[in-house]
Amino acid sequence: MKSVDRLRAQARLATLFAPTTLVAAVQRLGFVQADPIRSPARAQDLILRHRVAGYRAGDLERKFARLGMEEDFLHAYGFMPGKTAGTCMGITESSVLSSFRFDG
Repeated sequence: MKSVDRLRAQARLATLFAPTTLVAAVQRLGFVQADPIRSPARAQDLILRHRVAGYRAGDLERKFARLGMEEDFLHAYGFMPGKTAGTCMGITESSVLSSFRFDG
């Protein structure tokens, strides 16, 4: 098999998986780009509709905060697991907590 064919097969296996939950899909993908333009639909809805069982347009925007996800910029604006956002921004739970310590 050519290296290009192997690369395509690997990309398919990594990104086209059986429908799962919204949290599991975003965790597996690591980042879902958000798109405010609805032509033909928002990018996040197009990305998730075949990867999340029962996904409806707008589910990610409605549920991301309750699911422990972050909405932020990486290379583009989008949604990511909270752990990914903290790692990308150099923020960890311990660094946040240490900045709020009161010694007095």
